[in-house]
Parts: sequence; structure tokens; C-alpha cells
Amino acid sequence: WFVERYLRPGGIDQAIDPKMRGSIAHVALQRFYSQLPSAIPGAERVTPDNVEAAVELMHRCVDGALDSGLRIDADDLQRRELGQGLQRDLEQLVRADAAASSTFVPRKLEVSFKAYELAPGVAVSGKIDRVDADPFSARGIIVDYKSGAAPSAAQIHDEARLQIPLYLLVLRDQ
Repeated sequence: WFVERYLRPGGIDQAIDPKMRGSIAHVALQRFYSQLPSAIPGAERVTPDNVEAAVELMHRCVDGALDSGLRIDADDLQRRELGQGLQRDLEQLVRADAAASSTFVPRKLEVSFKAYELAPGVAVSGKIDRVDADPFSARGIIVDYKSGAAPSAAQIHDEARLQIPLYLLVLRDQ
């Protein structure tokens, strides 16, 4: 009790690793895309007209995600470094969204699936980062934050990239 309450030692071997950074980034992105329509009136997606307001919103979402998602005792320097790095990286993503010619709108965020059966006795689970939909048709696009640009069908085949096709199967069946 004395050690925990008064000495308050930091965790041993705890560090801000890529997994923790990614988790906080995902929380910030989910908050950002959820809040975008109400924070910027009339904005269903990021456009060149609203990009500066969207960047400000993203910075607030990163700050909020840090407040709720940083589960280790990080010193002020570590916290600032993580926050500024996430703000810089996610700002680039927001600006790329604004520059994209797509008219698709973020509709589903962090779509979870559990025990999706690929074949008898073979099941997978996971989470789809974002699904953008065409407001005027049933078309959509899967956005995976880590993958960057969407691979072509030839790349998926030649490089045996299974993640996006798996996501398509899950969405079709859901």
C-alpha cells in the first residue's frame, strides 16, 4: 500500500510501443470520423473547403485519445512526442482525404467480426478500420489505415494479400 500510494513507482519495462501507438491512433480516427458531421456543419467527408477545420478537429481527437488511451506512466516528454507524432501523421491522412477525388463518405468505423468461418474448422476474427460508401449507390470502399493505398487486383493475386478480400467477404455476409 505504501509503495503504490506514496512512492508510486512506474511500470517496469513499459514503453510506448507501436501497438499502443496504433491503438491510440485508431481511437482518434474513430472519434474524428464520428464527430466530423456535427463538428463541421454540412461535412460528411473531408474536402478541400473544410480541410483546415478538419485538421483542427483531428488534433482535438488525438488529444482526447491520448487522455483516455495512454495506459502507462509516460513522462511529459514521451507524451508530447507521441501526441505530436500522431497529430502530424493523422493530419497527413486528413489532408490526403481532402485531396482525394473520391465522393465516398465514411459510413462504418471499426467494424468487428468474430469467428468468421472461412472453411470448416477455420475461423478468423478482426476489425475493419473504415468503410466508405457512395451516397448514391451500393458501392463502397474499404479503408485500412496501415495498408495505405488500396492494392490492385493483380497485386492481391500476385502477392497473396488476403486482408482486403477477407474484409470483402465479411462485409458481404454481414
